[in-house]
Amino acid sequence: MNYSFCTTFFFGKNKNGYKNMSSNSLEQHDEIYLKTFVTLFVSLKRYSFEKKLFVNDLDRLKRVREGKYYSILVEELGVRVYEVSSKFVDESKEWAGSMFIFDVLSFIYLNKQQFSVDKWFFVDSDVVFFDYMEDTLKLLNQYDLASYTQWQEFRMLNLWTEDFHGADFSKIDSSITPLGGEFLMLDTAMIEIFLSKFKSFYCQFQDVMHTEENYYSLIVDSLVKEGYKNYVVNPFFKRSLALNRAFTDKYCWGVHFPGQKNYKLKYLYSAVKKNNYNMDISKSKKIMGLNTYWNIYDFSLIIKIMRKLKNKIVKR
Repeated sequence: MNYSFCTTFFFGKNKNGYKNMSSNSLEQHDEIYLKTFVTLFVSLKRYSFEKKLFVNDLDRLKRVREGKYYSILVEELGVRVYEVSSKFVDESKEWAGSMFIFDVLSFIYLNKQQFSVDKWFFVDSDVVFFDYMEDTLKLLNQYDLASYTQWQEFRMLNLWTEDFHGADFSKIDSSITPLGGEFLMLDTAMIEIFLSKFKSFYCQFQDVMHTEENYYSLIVDSLVKEGYKNYVVNPFFKRSLALNRAFTDKYCWGVHFPGQKNYKLKYLYSAVKKNNYNMDISKSKKIMGLNTYWNIYDFSLIIKIMRKLKNKIVKR
């Protein structure tokens, strides 16, 4: 089984599409992201998987800090870099660059003869891999499609049906389970189906749907309603922030650090740089503050206990 672990990055012409780092200059923004690419691929260095980075502007990638980070990716970490043109990114929208993933999927499909890959793993650049990778791959081998559900956090914050990245969900079934863009796994044969679904929704919703997460959710929901069952969500991926962590998460392999590109991930980059671009797992966990989130808890059991205690207190 051949695996390819990938991340994507769209170099924009302005800061409108970079909602999370609008206070930085474009040069600073590019450098911060390139550092997260390095930490991501350093965390995968000890595995023999193919590693790929897809960008829309290779020249600009090489110019970031005089090409230093590009050289590290290519030479030290064995990352294959591809340049892909974009037609799905609308830079007038918030989080515009997230739609670049569909340009990448189209590129892979159109050039499928040059890739000998069975399963494609796409992750955000602010993801780090620590443990349990082999166990996770054994689990995912039986599926054609895997993603990360954000149901708990959106239900708690009441964002999904009202205001999710500017999308108007008043016309869409609110029972759709929202999927996050932090992680997507597709069997190679699944890419054509996934793209076909996306294009049909894109024609219908491009004026109100702005992010890849919106489309992931619609695509998978549509497949499920049509009887497609060979998919899985959430048993292998965790977000690090307690506020965003769904009770159904079970940590196995990857940890997403939202909003920490220019915070903890910056310190992790410094650590792996000092260690000759190798990752000390124990030290890295401490840097990222994972001792708080590392154990797997049976939250459903804890909730039952809390409810019983509440009932006793109310009766008294």
